[in-house]
Amino acid sequence: MQTALLLVAFQDSFFKKKGSHYTKDVKMSAKAAAKLLEHFREHHLPVIHVMHMGKLEDLSVDNLQTYELLEPKKDEPTLVTAEVNAFADQKLAETLKSLEATHLLVAGLAAEKYLIATVHAAKSLNYACTVVQDACAVSKLRVEGEKIKPSLAHKVVMAILDSNDVEITTAKAFIKSEEKKRKKLIKEAAKQEAAFESAKAALEAAEANMRNVEPGMATSTRQAQKPTKKKQGRKSGGVVTGENAAAKPKKSKASVKASASDDAAVQPNTTVTGA
Repeated sequence: MQTALLLVAFQDSFFKKKGSHYTKDVKMSAKAAAKLLEHFREHHLPVIHVMHMGKLEDLSVDNLQTYELLEPKKDEPTLVTAEVNAFADQKLAETLKSLEATHLLVAGLAAEKYLIATVHAAKSLNYACTVVQDACAVSKLRVEGEKIKPSLAHKVVMAILDSNDVEITTAKAFIKSEEKKRKKLIKEAAKQEAAFESAKAALEAAEANMRNVEPGMATSTRQAQKPTKKKQGRKSGGVVTGENAAAKPKKSKASVKASASDDAAVQPNTTVTGA
């Protein structure tokens, strides 16, 4: 989730004591917003400045000057609008889309008007919103001629936002939470890197072991494939002896008798007489 810091109406004219938006809280709000701005710049997170033109008769270059603590850098978009709701002219929505931001961290002045209208519009466009209460301030307000204490009006505005599912925090709490998340991510990344290095070392050890085993396996294979020499029999008196010598077949008794009968049959009949 990409978070963008939205600084609303931190204009130099709002810090003039004679102005209708000035209260003793505006400078404290600007200091808290400056801490947020420093955090976002340090971690290269997107920042958007929104300036409100106000009434045409009051429009001047001086009125659109950003307060000195929060002056935008060249790479930080600054949007000027004549509408109370900063989303009314589509420029803000287009800028957020280009930044791929889905979560808005909002701080600003004239919170009862500019900030509350902008946050409600952001919610309707499905942006997640967090308002930094100590980086916001309300204007001088009256009801039927009676002054309303800025501290009371501020609480009412925060209560309205909270009732509309807007997260309310402080600059210190937000920065602390983000640093905690960052440390956790760094720790998890370190664990993953350690696991990777361990796996890499194990793989290298296995490869080295295989290189040591392969020569022995090759030698064993060659020995297994080498033909064995058969022992040759020795000739002795025309008779082959040894393993390859043909064994002389033995005659059975029946064969011997048959042979003797055959020999007798071929002898001539002779009679021996005495002299």
